[in-house]
Amino acid sequence: MLEAIILGNDHTNSLGVTQSLGSRNVRSYAYLWGTKTGIVPSSRYNCKTIYCDTPQQCIDKIILEHPQGGVLYACCDEAAYIIDINKGLLKDHFYFQGVNNVESIYVAQNKI
Repeated sequence: MLEAIILGNDHTNSLGVTQSLGSRNVRSYAYLWGTKTGIVPSSRYNCKTIYCDTPQQCIDKIILEHPQGGVLYACCDEAAYIIDINKGLLKDHFYFQGVNNVESIYVAQNKI
């Protein structure tokens, strides 16, 4: 069974994805950085919350803690960007928007 890995800040976007997946019995793991508001960990659907200092530290921990891979959900612009710049490390084990495309997530979303 693939695991859902939430990547973002401790805010409503990450909470919404966590609760949407959880309501469908999908286990999720939240890798968060920034202000610790406690919103995501308070969800009854969240399996585990891991706080990091930077988005790159989240990516490094995800690779170490989920060697079997999983599905990555970018819950903010910075999460999409960090997945994009680490695409080479992630693409063989993880599923995420743009994994099979040459175009970057950031470009596809018209962020640059």
